[in-house]
Amino acid sequence: MAAVDLVNAIVARHTSFKRKGKSVAIMTPFNHVARGISLDPTIGRNDAYYIGWFFFFPARPFEGIDLGNGNRLGYGVWDVTNATAIAEAVAAIESEAMPKLERSSTPEGALELLLSRPQEYRLERWYEEYAYALAVLGRWKEALNALDDMRAASKGDQRSWAVEMRAKADRLHDAIQLGPDAVRTLIAENERYSLGKCHLAKLLLDSE
Repeated sequence: MAAVDLVNAIVARHTSFKRKGKSVAIMTPFNHVARGISLDPTIGRNDAYYIGWFFFFPARPFEGIDLGNGNRLGYGVWDVTNATAIAEAVAAIESEAMPKLERSSTPEGALELLLSRPQEYRLERWYEEYAYALAVLGRWKEALNALDDMRAASKGDQRSWAVEMRAKADRLHDAIQLGPDAVRTLIAENERYSLGKCHLAKLLLDSE
């Protein structure tokens, strides 16, 4: 048995999950928030995995499944080599992860979870995601303030990802200045881009 067996077990028990590859289960329906379960292999072992839950706003342009807003289950790795171990992992997912995933099924709920992040962990990427979450909810002025906080947090950082992040933020800033229709268009474009990059567009957008 392997990661895919655990993913299949979750999908079989909960019809809201759809399997992506061998190690990710994505929840539906999609309402501006991508969320699910991810299994990450441990170094040097092929029979044990870190299990984590995640959610993110694809309105923020991103080129992969963003695991940064969730958390890992338990305090170590999970053995998935037999039916008993898989059943224990499924039970942990249902008790620890499912409540958070269900809470993040709406942009409002996901924003609440985002705001539960301790202040010391609110870095550039957090402010960026916060801004896009606010934009999705139509809270334009707050989104602009969050973009200012992101720029302040990344001021002087000339690494390529930071420069690109600020450039993308400028597009959101300009769209907000133009009005609601421009923001909605940008959000739709970004969501299809982000979900396409992590191969979730067909699963989440085209199945609606």
